[in-house]
Amino acid sequence: MSKLKEYLAGREESLEVFAFFQEEDYLAAQRRESFDLLLFTEGFFGDAKAYRKQKHKILLSEECTAIEGEEFPVFFKYQSADHLLREIHNCLGNMIVKTEERRVFLGQKESIAILSPCGHRMQTPLALAAAEEMASKKKTLYLNFSMFQGFCKNLGIEKRMDLGDLFYQIREEGEEFLKKLPNSVYAIGGFDVIPPPENPEHYMEWSNAEMEVLFRGLFERSGYEAFVFDIQCMLPGFFEVLESCDQVWLLRGLRNRRDVCVEELMELLKRRSPKLCERVREVSIADGMLPQEGRYQIEEFYIGEPGRCAREVLGRGTLVGD
Repeated sequence: MSKLKEYLAGREESLEVFAFFQEEDYLAAQRRESFDLLLFTEGFFGDAKAYRKQKHKILLSEECTAIEGEEFPVFFKYQSADHLLREIHNCLGNMIVKTEERRVFLGQKESIAILSPCGHRMQTPLALAAAEEMASKKKTLYLNFSMFQGFCKNLGIEKRMDLGDLFYQIREEGEEFLKKLPNSVYAIGGFDVIPPPENPEHYMEWSNAEMEVLFRGLFERSGYEAFVFDIQCMLPGFFEVLESCDQVWLLRGLRNRRDVCVEELMELLKRRSPKLCERVREVSIADGMLPQEGRYQIEEFYIGEPGRCAREVLGRGTLVGD
């Protein structure tokens, strides 16, 4: 138990972990502390059934059998700590307490999330231009989360794997999915791209825990130094992704006109996380013309209005000749 406590506390800084060897020690601590999740083994509690007072709980069972008359998650006691950690996040969902001092789970690398509540036509051109600009200084990965936007056709990508395939690997192999990562990555311009899943139903099948495995693996073990997330749909762990980014760009309409869609999203973000709002930038970009054939040209975006806008928001000046 001591080793498991040390592992969980060291592996996941968002969790404050306590270990109790006797029921009376836990009951005494419960009078002083408020716990989000109770993880306990068979036989720990006596006749008092003190676990019933805890909303979120997991039983670690020798034979993976439930307690008669009780309904809550039951998992086999002898499994890898990583698997157990994923189950903890599944159980907690969005309940994990985030302190101001802790390091966000995506780490300290540069990351930008770009989204448009009303589906601005220039969202992807802006995101691609931002990725190209960031790639001039750091090894950059761009992830596209969209539905039926013709992303691969517009970029001329002949897919081997996409995000849907990658999440299948995560479900089967956990953090070892990184071994298959090169098959999902495509070089576009000066940066790398992972395209969206071919079937948008995959977004609804992913769990918050699987999203965290993806992002943690990319940030801590992939070798990329900067990330651009082009978000065009509601994702599992949506708020956790935004909270973990250095900047969140909200595309809006004309600068001098009211945008009620952006206002509504900002109201939600303020209720969810006031600190997150400090990293939000409202970005106005003209609804420019896309290539007639629908093909995305990174160079044109980079030297055009999307590139100018991206450099302005990033605070990196202008290109020579702009």
